[in-house]
Amino acid sequence: MTQEDPASVTKPGADGTRHPNQQDRTSDAPRRTLPQRVPPQRARSQTPRPTTVPVPFKFETDIRAERHMRQFLNELEEWREMEKENRPPEDPVVFTKEAITRKSTRAFTRPESFRFLTEDRAQRRLLLRQEVRIQEQLMQEKIVKEAGEDEVKQARTF
Repeated sequence: MTQEDPASVTKPGADGTRHPNQQDRTSDAPRRTLPQRVPPQRARSQTPRPTTVPVPFKFETDIRAERHMRQFLNELEEWREMEKENRPPEDPVVFTKEAITRKSTRAFTRPESFRFLTEDRAQRRLLLRQEVRIQEQLMQEKIVKEAGEDEVKQARTF
């Protein structure tokens, strides 16, 4: 094996030789080409085709909206006729003493201070706890008294 200078090592084709898979692009050999597709020519008629004319249409919601609008306008007309029939003749308004509102004779409302219900419940709970403590003390005194009587009875029996 001989050592070659790295500068002298070249790529294939640098010295004029070609890699076996490379095609020679400079040669006069005919290139293989794919056949080109030509779209078929259609015979066009000389008469122009008519343009598409859309069929007129209406949405169902538009039809329903029109129906509701007609009903509303009919009702509105009826209301206007009823107002005309029930309206009193227009007379100038004359103010009399009876027509003027009078001051009320009722007493004014007295403001009362408020209390939170939690305060009331806290007081009731405090009273209840005091009662429970008193009852517990009475029960303990009763137990001590009964225990004392039992000891006296036991002492007498011995």
